[in-house]
Parts: sequence; C-alpha cells; structure tokens
Amino acid sequence: MELAVAIRRAYNAIPDEVDDVELELLEGALPLELDGVLYRNGPGRLERGGQRYGHPFDGDGMVSKLVFDGPRGRVRYRNRFVRTREYLDEEQADRLCHRGFGTNLPGGLLRNFLRIRFKNAANTNVVAHGGRLLALWEGGWPHELDPHTLATRGRFHFEGALQNHRSRLDRFVNPELPFSAHPQLDEETGALFNFGTAFGVKNRLLLWQVDAQGRMAWQDEVVLDELSFIHDFLLTRDWLVFFLPRASFDVARAICGVATPVGSLRVDEEASMRVLLFPRPDGRFASTPPRWLSTDRGGFVFHHAAARDNDDGSLTTVGMWLPGFPQLDGDIADAFSPAGMPEAIAQPVRFHLDIDARQVKSERHSDVGAELPRAIGDRFFATSTPAGRPQPYFSSLLRASLDGRDQRVRDLFPCLVGEPVPVRFAHGGYVLVLAYEPREHRTELLIFEQETLATVARFALPHAQPPGLHGNWVSREDAERLGAYG
Repeated sequence: MELAVAIRRAYNAIPDEVDDVELELLEGALPLELDGVLYRNGPGRLERGGQRYGHPFDGDGMVSKLVFDGPRGRVRYRNRFVRTREYLDEEQADRLCHRGFGTNLPGGLLRNFLRIRFKNAANTNVVAHGGRLLALWEGGWPHELDPHTLATRGRFHFEGALQNHRSRLDRFVNPELPFSAHPQLDEETGALFNFGTAFGVKNRLLLWQVDAQGRMAWQDEVVLDELSFIHDFLLTRDWLVFFLPRASFDVARAICGVATPVGSLRVDEEASMRVLLFPRPDGRFASTPPRWLSTDRGGFVFHHAAARDNDDGSLTTVGMWLPGFPQLDGDIADAFSPAGMPEAIAQPVRFHLDIDARQVKSERHSDVGAELPRAIGDRFFATSTPAGRPQPYFSSLLRASLDGRDQRVRDLFPCLVGEPVPVRFAHGGYVLVLAYEPREHRTELLIFEQETLATVARFALPHAQPPGLHGNWVSREDAERLGAYG
C-alpha cells in the first residue's frame, strides 16, 4: 500500500469506544515493575457528517487509558471521547457546528462572521493532579474526567480562577481564561505551573500555579506588546521560561470569519525570537521583575525538551526549532508524500541563556528531525526523522543527552511513532510509545529499554488510531489515590 494512503487511514475516525479490553501480546513480556496507568490524549475524530476538519488539531479529543499490571504481565485498555459541549452539539447534529483553530464552518463569511467561540477540542494532553484527571486544550478550560471510566464530568475552572473578570470587551472575547495543554510539574513541591494567552483590551500572558492538592495557589500576568503564539514553556529552579516568536495574528480577519485563527497567523522568520524569564513565586528571584532576552535566531518552537540551571547563573535549554509556523492544513497525507513538507521538520536546537547579558546564543543539537520531546533526568526522548529522509515522517525514536554528546536513534520505519513517555526506576527505566503500523493497519503499544532502546514488549490495541499528542504515566500508588482502578 502507498505510504500516503496508509497514513490517511491512520487519521480516519476511530470507530468505537471499548471498555477494559486486554491487549494481545505480540512480542516479549511486560516488565514486572511496570505497574500503573498510562493516560494519553489526541485528536480521535477528524470529520463530522462527511465534512473533514480543516486542521488536524481540531479533531475531537479521545483519551486512552492503558492499565499496566506488571505482576500479571498484562495490559488492559479503554478509550473515550471527551464529551465537550461542542462534541455533543456536533454529535446530535451530525455536522460541523463550531469554528475551530484551523476550521471555518461551511457557508463562507455569513456562517463565520463574529463567531469567536471557538471549539474546545480537549484533545492535546491529559494530566492527573491534585486528585483530578484533566483533559487539556490550547485555549480554554480543562475538562475533568472520571479516572476509572474516562467519563466526562464537566468543564473545570479551579473554583472560578479561570473565569474572566476583566472588561466587558475582554469577557466578550475570552469569557473563559485559557489553561494551556503544557503544564510543568515541580516534582519536589508537587506544584503544577501553567500559562495561557488572552487577547483583549490588552494582550496578556497569564500565569498559574496549582498546589499539590489541586488548588489555585498563585496567579500573575504579563502584558504583551503583541499577541504571540506560545504553545509550551520551561520550568527551572528559579524561572518560568517562555520563547516568544515574532508572530502576528490578523485578528480582524479571524473575528470577521475571513480566516481561521491558524490561517491568520504569520511568523516573521527573519526577526529574532524573544525569551521571557518570569521569576517563580517560590524561587530566589521572586521579588525581582521579569527579564527579557534577545535570541540570535528567528523562527518558532512548538515544544521544549529540557532546561538546566548552570553554576554561573545561566540556563541551557533544548527546543524543537522550526524556521516558521507549519500550517499543516489540507490533506494530512501530503506530509508523507515523496516531496514531503520539509518546513514541518523541527530540528533540536540548544540555547544558552546569558541572563546578565540578556542574550541567547543557539546551536544545532542534533542532525535528525525531532518532535514531541519528553525529558527525564539529564536526557530526553523524542519521536524523530532520521537524517536524509525526505518527508517529515516521524518513524524513529531519539534518545539524547542535554549536551548532545550522547545520542541514539532507533528506526521503526514505516511505523508512525507517537510521543515517547519515559518511566524511570532505581535501576533504569523504560520508554512507552503508541505507534501506528501501516502494513497491518493497527496501533501498537511499544515498550523499549531506555539505555539501549531495545524492544522489551509489543502489544496490539483493539483498533487503529492516530498517534495522538501527549500523555502521562501514573504509578500504581498514585493511580490508586486518584481512583483509576474504580
């Protein structure tokens, strides 16, 4: 089967929701110590009523739950679509009812004019924190899920903290303040930090800290001179670190319905990115003002891999850098054609942040394309594209140290590899991956040894699904407290 055709099949709608199905073991054996739950989220339905969404990021969120029973050597699976208001509306109508990040409603200007309540797809991440399981999206409120059944309990706003109490115009544009899909956990304190960006009378970067019990403990904001596009950030001992591309939204075109939000976004590839260092409220510089640094390159960073505090007070970070913002609209299979979409291949770049000089210098970290990085200890794992492969086809697994000296790639072609989730134990650890196998039209759970990237076990899911976006591991002890086992 032609590769592009096979990939298009991977992004078809998932046909069903299943409950507590034991996965078929294809190879190897489940390690005894892998005892807990892996939650994952991603777009699971990319069309409605025969009409495809205009962008893969608009697909309805589908959360998967994989229960690892190491002592018995088995894995059980269930999945559920997040029942957002928009999902329920479109399920009942069997047609598109809401504008999305990259999707306008059929019918042109009249159907889209001043429709600024964009669809909350709840499709980007799923996080267990403070006794709750939350499905997260880029620009709106989280949705709370039942940790055992994955049933949607409802939209969640931290006892009103995410409600907009600003001006009437602000409330009209953003009645619900966003809680992004990339929170960062401080493992020592148990605090969860996050952010959101809001357009209104003033463009604002909103900052949040949720304590270990799940209560909103701190809020702050930065007024931005322009509304940038920020998808991810970094948390260090003292700072919240944000890379801001020179991005601009044509807000008027988006509000009037002429363009989608993503269609109105342009990144100035020549203008240097800026870096904002915001002092942590519990850090050494809590009473000091934010610091702005200038970088030596333009472009855009979707995801950051890791950050390190250096002895001299500087910071080292690694991000997946792109020269511009990839539109990714149209047929997703175009990205896997022989010509490919080279502009959509992110490159790992290492940034050195000199805080005193307020400058950032960068250098290439690796020769392979990579995305969806996850850090653990002094290294990170990412889905990758081997050097020289023409299309942005993420079919390999990269393990790399922060300094770039230790790198290993495991090629899994022609599988489409999702985000790797590392799980660490005292003696080492494993990497958990969901990958789409186009020759068999199935999705597999792959378990690799962290040090060698050797295959430990393979399991077959009961249905094929897109590779998804982000997910998190929950140990058995934490999963029992969460109520993941019923």
